[in-house]
Amino acid sequence: MASESTQPSAVQIYVTRPLKVIPEPTAFVDGCIAGLREQLVLAGYDSTGVTYDPDEEMLLDLARRNERLPGTAAVHLSFIEAPLGFAFIFARVRCVVYGPRGQVLLEGKLDPPPRRSIAELVLPPKRPEVDGRRWGIKVWREILSLALPRRAGARLK
Repeated sequence: MASESTQPSAVQIYVTRPLKVIPEPTAFVDGCIAGLREQLVLAGYDSTGVTYDPDEEMLLDLARRNERLPGTAAVHLSFIEAPLGFAFIFARVRCVVYGPRGQVLLEGKLDPPPRRSIAELVLPPKRPEVDGRRWGIKVWREILSLALPRRAGARLK
């Protein structure tokens, strides 16, 4: 087995949606992941990809990834959805950040994406991917960057 690094150099994102209202991927979640991956790269991390609804035990998958690329950490986002009118809302979002050895670096509930008006609660948003991207960047800057600080040599933006 390859030597394990204690400092993350790459990040794999795992996304679960245990109570899927709509079985297909959502534009909001895709936008969120795009924003997070952009921020990871700007902070100096390699983004190894995204796994939606992992088939196997996530920590086992992370260990296998670390055999191939030592220093791979993981961000696991779990989106709990609730139907509302013709749209749905995220009732809860849970996040766990794992280090390369599988240790928990950060764990907790995130503030779900806000809905700003009654119309947004009943009708689907016009640009959910843009809302998701903004929310993902906000989550990175306010929370995830605490567990995955900017790496040396990363360009500031």
